[in-house]
This record gives sequence, structure tokens and C-alpha cells, in this order.
Amino acid sequence: MLCSIDNGDVVVRLLVLAGSEEDAEPLLKEIERAGLELASCRVETIETLPAALQQGTWHLALLDEGAPGGVDDALRLLRAGAPALPAVVVGAKPSEEAAVRALRAGAQDYVSRQHLERLGSVVRCALCTDETGPDGAPCAGRARCEPNTHKMEALARLAHGVAHDLNNLLTIIKGYSAMAHDALPEYHHARRDMAEVMMAADRATALSRQLTLLASRQPLARRVWDLNELVLGAHKMLCELVGGGEDGAGDERAIHLELDLSPDTLPVAVDAAQLRRVLASLARNTRDAMPDGGQLAIRTRRRRPDDRLGCGGSGVIPGERAQLVVRDTGAGMSADVLEHLFEPYYTTKRGHGLGLGLAVVYGIVRRHDGCIAVQSLPGLGTTISICLPRAQEGGQAPPPGSLRTEGGRS
Repeated sequence: MLCSIDNGDVVVRLLVLAGSEEDAEPLLKEIERAGLELASCRVETIETLPAALQQGTWHLALLDEGAPGGVDDALRLLRAGAPALPAVVVGAKPSEEAAVRALRAGAQDYVSRQHLERLGSVVRCALCTDETGPDGAPCAGRARCEPNTHKMEALARLAHGVAHDLNNLLTIIKGYSAMAHDALPEYHHARRDMAEVMMAADRATALSRQLTLLASRQPLARRVWDLNELVLGAHKMLCELVGGGEDGAGDERAIHLELDLSPDTLPVAVDAAQLRRVLASLARNTRDAMPDGGQLAIRTRRRRPDDRLGCGGSGVIPGERAQLVVRDTGAGMSADVLEHLFEPYYTTKRGHGLGLGLAVVYGIVRRHDGCIAVQSLPGLGTTISICLPRAQEGGQAPPPGSLRTEGGRS
């Protein structure tokens, strides 16, 4: 057992199962490259794993598939000895079969050595999510933290440019259409056609507004709210959106909404209208994922600095956080869908939907200095976790981006 433990509060305490230092070193370097400071303990065999679990409080277990004894037994030991500890498995090569086996055994995610560039973001996601099953073990879901930040920023700039040019063209189209409509006699058949053109222009204007929101150019009306109160205030809207109710009575195909709110006050500095937009978008996705009915659970929790750390390429959220978790029992998503989940205009809804909903959700969360993580597998539902910085009760809303850690982007 080779250990190097730092008792500081700012490091990630990592328990590593790897057969040799040479096997573990590239994994640790990749995680550190993602901006995390590590205190690691390496065990070479699963026989020494139980003793290491008792040595201290760990944030994450990193399991090398090539270690003596294999990861299946290691995951069983973790479930028995530390059921709430998230685990990430590293395999020699990409294997969907190995990934599914690891996830079903309780791992948070699976990364191959051929794609170690994913490891940093995967570890951040595993640290951010605090979802456990009924037995207290980590949910067997594939964690997906957030899309490539640079790619999203480029898409946002493109969206802003398109929205600006589109607005200029729409101003001309709407102006001339209105003049042509008004110039025609009441009985003229073309008046109806011009009315259709005007309505299409109005729909295009609404689309332009969404592009502007995606591009993060609209100012935020921030003030300090209790997250619990915001969720309660959106309860009626959410019930109407999913077509169900809270008490579980009625149509067996209905979606039943369950609220599990934190007993703590959760002050957050947010634009309330934008947070309602986030909840509405997630509720619509839930409705589409459960055409035969199911359960939508919304949970809020207080997360302290020594809880599992925040996720995302912009760095760990400093201080206490407020967590919003939205979980459904729907169809779930494959790894391919998760890979593109937050990208603009990506949609699996054939015939309807523009594919902007989750892209806008991502943009709103980022603008509020938060992070978002997703866990899902086909047939096992989806859990979306959003962490926001916890504000001072009765305090003033901070300026945008002021809570980002070094390296963050506004």
C-alpha cells in the first residue's frame, strides 16, 4: 500500500487500485491536468482495499481494470465497505460491454486508456453527483458533466452573430409585410397570405430570442432567492407541463411529481425567470421520455465545502453550494446521445423540437456560475444535477462571473 495523504481541505482524496506506479501515474497526471489537486493512496490488490478504505475519508475510488483481482470484485468490496463512494473504472481499450458491466456493478463511469483526455471531466462529474440508490450504493449511471467548453463558446458566438443578422432581416420582412397587408383591400385573397408571412416572421423572432439567450447576451436580473421557494413557486407550472400530479392518483399513464426539498434555507443569487425556464425545459424533456407515465422527482440539498467537489471544466465551485436534482424514471439515454446532449440543434425528437432546450439550460447554469452533470442509461431513467453557489442570506447578488474560480469563463 503506497500512500501520500494531505490532510488539507482543498485536495481531492483519491483511492487508486492499480498494479504498479507506472499504471497509476498517467491517470493521476490526467486528473491533475484538469485542475484538481490530489492526495492519493495506491493499493496494488483488492485484498488490501478494505484496509485502505478504513484509513481515511475518500472522495473517489479510481480502479484500473488491469489490477490483480479485477474491478468486479473491487466494486463489490466498495459497495459493501463504502456504498456512497463514487468509483471510476479505467480500462485498457474502449469496450461497451466492459463499460456496461462496470456501470451495472456500481461504477460512476468507465474510461479507456485510449481516451484518457476524458478522465478529468469524468472525475469532476463523479465528484459533483451525489446520487445513491435505495441500498445506498452509487447509481449505475454514466456520468456526463458538460460539453467541451471551447466548442460551446464558439457555438455561442456563432449563435449571437446569426441572431443579430436574423433580427436585421426580420425587421425588414415584418415592416414590408405589414405595409403590404394594410395596403390590400379587406376582400383581397393575398391578405391571408401576408398574414401568414407576418406570423412566420413572429415565430422567427421568437427563435432569434432563443439564440440570443443561448449566446449569453441577455442581461440577468439577479437577486437572492431561496431555491426551495423557487421550486415550490414553479410546482403548478411543472404539474401542468408533465400532465400529472403530486399525489400519484388518477391515470396510470400520468407522470407523478414528487418534491423533496431541503430543510435548510438555500439562498442563491439567480434570475428567477431563467431558473423557471431551466425547470420547464427539464420537465418537458421528462414528459417526452415517459409517454407511458412514470415519476419525476425534484430534490434540493445543501452541499458544504467538504462534500464532493463541483464539476465542470471551469473549476470547482468554491464554498457552499445549493444542489438541484431532477430525476425521472423514463427511457434513459445511450452514451451516443449523452455525448451531444447539450449541443445546440441536437435532438432525438423526430418531427418536433429544435434541439435548443438543453443547450439553453447549459448556458443559463454556466451564466449563474454553476455546473451541471447528467447520469443516464437506456431503460434506467435520467438524473440531472445542478450545483449553484450558495449566497449569503439577505445579501446582494454578486456580479456575473465573480464566483468563478481561476480559469472560468463568463
